[in-house]
Amino acid sequence: MNQWPHILDLWQWVCGMPTRLQATCRFGGHHNIEVEDEVHVFAEYENGATVFLTGSTGEAPGSERIEIVGSQGRIIADGDQLQLLRLKVPAPDFIATAQPGFPSPSSTVETETLDPNGDYAAGITRDFVAAIQNGTGGPLIAPGTEGAAGAMLANAILLSAWSDRAWIPLPLDLLSEERFEHLLAGRIRTSVQSAATSSAVFTLEDSFRRPG
Repeated sequence: MNQWPHILDLWQWVCGMPTRLQATCRFGGHHNIEVEDEVHVFAEYENGATVFLTGSTGEAPGSERIEIVGSQGRIIADGDQLQLLRLKVPAPDFIATAQPGFPSPSSTVETETLDPNGDYAAGITRDFVAAIQNGTGGPLIAPGTEGAAGAMLANAILLSAWSDRAWIPLPLDLLSEERFEHLLAGRIRTSVQSAATSSAVFTLEDSFRRPG
C-alpha cells in the first residue's frame, strides 16, 4: 500500500495473519495520484476475531489510533499515550452471570506515556547493520519474513478493492497472486501520469512523525 506499510507490518506482527479480508480503496480521491489515498479493511481470523482498519491522507489534522479489544479488556494506543483498561471479571463470565438490566463490568485503567525520543526506525537499522558486521545474521528485530507478510496483506487489500470488495482468502494462493499481478499490470499499462521532475531539494523528515 502507498500509505500504510508500517501499519500493516504492525498489524500482522501483533495479531498474526487473518484468514480472509475484504477492502475498498479510493485511488486519487484526495490527491492527484493514481494510487490509493483512502482505505477501509475488514478482516476475519480463524478464532472468530475481527479487525477493522481505516486510513486516509485526506483528513487534517490526522490521527493514528490503535485499539485492541479482548475478553479481559482493551488496549488503546493514541499518539504518545498507551492505555490499558483491564476488566476485573472477563467479559464472557460477566455476560453469563449478569443480572437483567444494564450492568457494566468494573475495570481498572493504567496509562503510560511513550518515549518520543525512542529509536524507532534508527534502532531497526542499527540492529540490521550490527547483524551484518558481527556475522551473526540475527536474530533481527524485523526479519525479512515479516516484511513479506505485510506485503501479502497489501496485495490482498488491493486485490479485494479491484474485485468489487470480494473476500480474499489468506495466505494468497498462486491463482490469487497471478490475478493480482494481472490487474496491477493492466493499471500500469493504462497509467496516464508521468513522473514529475523538480529541482527542489527536500528531505523525508516530515513524512515520519513520532508520537505526540
